[in-house]
Amino acid sequence: SMMQFGIGPALKSGLEAKGFSVVYFVKKSTGLTWTHFFDWQAKSKELLAQGPFQTIVVMLGSNDGRWLKYNGKRLEYGPDVHLWWQQYEIRFDEFYGRLCSASPTLFWIGMPPMRPEGYHKKTRLFNQFYQRKIAASGCGKYIDTNYLSTDRSVRWTDGIHVTNSGGKIVASHIMKSMGL
Repeated sequence: SMMQFGIGPALKSGLEAKGFSVVYFVKKSTGLTWTHFFDWQAKSKELLAQGPFQTIVVMLGSNDGRWLKYNGKRLEYGPDVHLWWQQYEIRFDEFYGRLCSASPTLFWIGMPPMRPEGYHKKTRLFNQFYQRKIAASGCGKYIDTNYLSTDRSVRWTDGIHVTNSGGKIVASHIMKSMGL
């Protein structure tokens, strides 16, 4: 939902204003863990078939700190659960590798600071994971959003989602990172 409200619409409008043709797809409450709810692997294949794409922009992860299915059973999330992170890495590598193969230019947007504190700590772990994986891949660029505060003028009262004005700030930063 980070891309459904605030950030996504502002980025889409900004790119279209610069003359880009945008294929925009969001699915709230999703990520790479709960494939029984929504399968980004399958959806990415479907979306990429509409290409070729000059640039791909992705933001996922805020819903991924939860159990995932492994060998037909629930594997509970934990910051130090090695098997969970190993399985998540396999999913990420498959997804990110597909995107890298489809576009010469790929941007992964990190999650901004969030409230409550426990959720914030979890999203920081995911951001560190994405930064490390993207840097090691030699493909794409990670875009940090740590500059965005939890201030109510740019965030919903839940401390997680970004308002329209917050979305415009992030979209402007993303476009600058894209050289626009």
